[in-house]
Parts: sequence; C-alpha cells; structure tokens
Amino acid sequence: MPGILEKMGLIHTEYDEFPMTAPITNCEEQRLPDVPEIDATQVSYKDVIRSVYLQGDIDDSESIFKIKAYIDILPAEMTKSKKQSSIAGILTVNNINVLNLVADGERRIEVLKAAEDSIKKENSDTIGEAEQDIEHLKSLIEAAEAKIAESKEKTSDACTAIHTEIETVMQLLDFADGIAGNEGGK
Repeated sequence: MPGILEKMGLIHTEYDEFPMTAPITNCEEQRLPDVPEIDATQVSYKDVIRSVYLQGDIDDSESIFKIKAYIDILPAEMTKSKKQSSIAGILTVNNINVLNLVADGERRIEVLKAAEDSIKKENSDTIGEAEQDIEHLKSLIEAAEAKIAESKEKTSDACTAIHTEIETVMQLLDFADGIAGNEGGK
C-alpha cells in the first residue's frame, strides 16, 4: 500500500535497481579539506557540538543530518533497505548528491575527533598542573604538620619541665618558709 510520500511521487519503495548517483570522477576532488585546528579554550562547554562545528567551519547546507530527517519521517516498520531506497529516491528528486552528504559526515567526524583530542589535551594539561599543585600542597601540608607535631612536642616537653621545676621550687619555698619561720622564732 503506497504511503503519502509515494503518492506525492517523492519516494518509490520498490526499485528494479538502486537509483544511480553521480560517479566519483576524481579521488582528489573528494578529499576532505584539511581539518581546522580546534582550540579547546574557545569551546563553549554549554553547547559543545555547536561550538565545535562553528570552529570546524561545518556548513549545514549539505548536512548528513538530512538523511536522519528523512529517516525520521519514514514508517518505523520499514526495513533498512527499503528506507535506503526511499531516501535515495528522495535525494534524487531533490537533486541532493549523497556523496556530498557522506563527505559532510566524514568531515564532521574528523572535526569532532580533532576537537576531542584538543579538549583532552587542554584539560589533561590543566589536570596535570592541578595534580602537581596538589602534590606540592601535600608536601607543604606534611611539612606544616611535622612543624606542628614538633612544636606540640616541644611545648609538652617544656611545659612538663617547667611544671616539674615549679613543683621543685614550690617545695623548696615551702621548705624555706619553714626555715624562715624557725629563725624568726629563735
């Protein structure tokens, strides 16, 4: 039973053979342009993908996502091969070259991978520096804790010695008071 797109003549679900697409004339023409350098410091982490695509100079005019849009309007129960045939027909009717969409998809992957590498490197450097700072701070903390422990020990030892000395002096004073009291009573 023909669907609405078939009735409109936009798709054909049955083909004797796959619709022909433009042949690749020269491999050099199909080479993707150099992937731009993605600067991780310029990536907006609130909207990563859009930010990366902007830096990667990705144009949405012939986007691989056109295929997704067409897939989404087809019935879910259609087989993959029927969907592929239908979309091939839609692309042909709309004069869209599937090779351009494929090239866009490949470029997006390269740009995304370059962005991922840049983001990992940028954040790896930051993480490495922070870990070094933490190690340095840990050594400072350990040194400070050692100073505290040493100072507490010195304080404890000194206070113990002082208390012992005070006790000794107080005993001697008490003894001396007894002597002084005996002299006054002579």
